[in-house]
Amino acid sequence: EEKQRMFAEVSGTVVEIGAGTGANMRYYRAGQRVIAIEPNPAMHDRLRAAAADARYLLERGYPKGSALRFVGDHHQLRQVERDLLLRGVFTRAASRGRRSRALSPSGLRGELLVVDGHNCTITLESGLKGRPFLVGSDGFVRDVSRVFRSFRPTALTREAWGHIISLLRDYRPRRVVVVLDAPLSHSGKLRRQVQGWLEAASIPCEVLLSRRPEGRTVELAREGVLATADSVALDRAPRLFDLAGHIIRRRLRLRPLVRFPAP
Repeated sequence: EEKQRMFAEVSGTVVEIGAGTGANMRYYRAGQRVIAIEPNPAMHDRLRAAAADARYLLERGYPKGSALRFVGDHHQLRQVERDLLLRGVFTRAASRGRRSRALSPSGLRGELLVVDGHNCTITLESGLKGRPFLVGSDGFVRDVSRVFRSFRPTALTREAWGHIISLLRDYRPRRVVVVLDAPLSHSGKLRRQVQGWLEAASIPCEVLLSRRPEGRTVELAREGVLATADSVALDRAPRLFDLAGHIIRRRLRLRPLVRFPAP
């Protein structure tokens, strides 16, 4: 509680030296810009060793939950480090398969683009806040903010979609369909906002609410391109685009806390 009170008083841009794997991130208020730096190579070495062990077990068919629990206990990892492995380490087949189906932005021209709305919005907002993110072994960017269920639209949501709209104007997909997670709070409000922003930019679009967004996006993207970093959806869609990741890395030019190498 004392730490939470202390961090609540912080304003401006925070540069956190020795951020480790981002254990303090949960204490910053929404919208706080944080630049996290970890200069200790030992931190990276330990995580790399744990990632290698996790991949070894995954390649031999161990369930991911059991494999990561064993590796986390063996290396005495904290929860945030375990989250990094969960979201960033995949088998050779999954990593190579996703990379082989991933398009560059120019591949969006004239195509139907299906956007996993909450996934892309939350990841991009996390980057705009300066919070840590990772690049998985599959090449896709993921945040480590753990805010999915507590997400609510803010002024930063408009900024995030401003970046998305700028990219869409540059690469001009034929049509954009955004699928939002209906059970999440404020999803109806977000649907109206995103629809309005896209229409104002003269982008042909449809914004949908779905109780099963992963399945719905994959279904819609059978004849198009799917923008998401959700692992289940990535393995089921024929063509992929890392929308939030491209903006974070190529347009905002932010650097990841961790980059897991391709196997």
